[in-house]
Amino acid sequence: MGIHSAADCGEGSTVHGQGEDTVVATGVIIGPEAKGTVTITSSDTSGITVHIEDAWIAPGAPDVRVYLSADRGGDVTTGASVELGIVTALTGHLVFAVAPAVGLSAMRSLVVYCKVYSVLFGVAPLEHVAA
Repeated sequence: MGIHSAADCGEGSTVHGQGEDTVVATGVIIGPEAKGTVTITSSDTSGITVHIEDAWIAPGAPDVRVYLSADRGGDVTTGASVELGIVTALTGHLVFAVAPAVGLSAMRSLVVYCKVYSVLFGVAPLEHVAA
């Protein structure tokens, strides 16, 4: 699993390989310390990827991480959540790879969470797109 900014891919390039991306879920992050639009895509060449566009995460926050959670309200304290990675940019377009073993259909929310202080920054209930 990993994270990178879309800017890491170069001007005019795409995050994925040459395969066609299919949107599998969407959501909007709502919270006092995080905002953004979530799109989860799947591609034959690059697997499942989480995009957070127009991201805003409160400045100065330490140890902010992104999770997928089976809880629609964003609980990441149970075993029914998967950490995608540490947030390295507080604004812009954030991209996280999702491990192939993650059961995406069971995930009900994307969560922005301060792990060191156990504080929920924002949650995006996910709407899965029918195939």
